[in-house]
Amino acid sequence: MNLNKVYTLTLRLTSNFSSAEKLTEEVLVEAWKQIKYLREDATFSSWITGITVYQCLKYLRENDNPKPQQASQLPSKDHLEKVILDLPKNERIVMVLHYFEKYTIDEISDLLAVSGSDAKMYLEEGEKKVITRSPDLSDAKNISEEINRIRVDMKPENDLINQAFVTIYKTKSEDEVKDQFLKEKQSSEDSTTEEQEKSKKGIGGLFKKILPKSKK
Repeated sequence: MNLNKVYTLTLRLTSNFSSAEKLTEEVLVEAWKQIKYLREDATFSSWITGITVYQCLKYLRENDNPKPQQASQLPSKDHLEKVILDLPKNERIVMVLHYFEKYTIDEISDLLAVSGSDAKMYLEEGEKKVITRSPDLSDAKNISEEINRIRVDMKPENDLINQAFVTIYKTKSEDEVKDQFLKEKQSSEDSTTEEQEKSKKGIGGLFKKILPKSKK
């Protein structure tokens, strides 16, 4: 797994250091939970990207937009990337998904639960601002060409893999305790049912002895 790629995508979508690290750790944990559902015809890279996008968009929907970092604070060495990450939330998300992750407008509108025209509007507004703030760019085609050469070089400051392993271990331990509890509960219920059946049979036999036989 390319940790830097996951972190870079979370940082691009949120434009916030602490949110990006938090989400990267959550993606690692979620990937561990969902790995058994990875289809044979899917690549691991596209699968982990899908989880990352889903977790980020869910986070951004459930939380007020985390305060974006100033462009000068972002670790990217590329001016264009800093300009994109400095855009308003909706424009930034659409630009990142479309140009960096190659999502279509229709796919983006589905992910954001907005109309195709709204998704297109966010994209066009983002493009205008990026072109205005980047003297070397003249149109959207130049944006695509320039983005294709940007390297994934943003790295988290903390050891997120180790933190994720700690969370996974706790989750696994809790699941094992829960499974053991459910097994013991089921075993207890089965034993109770068995005892009840035996009791019913015993009572039935007792009634047969007590009650007189019917006369024919």
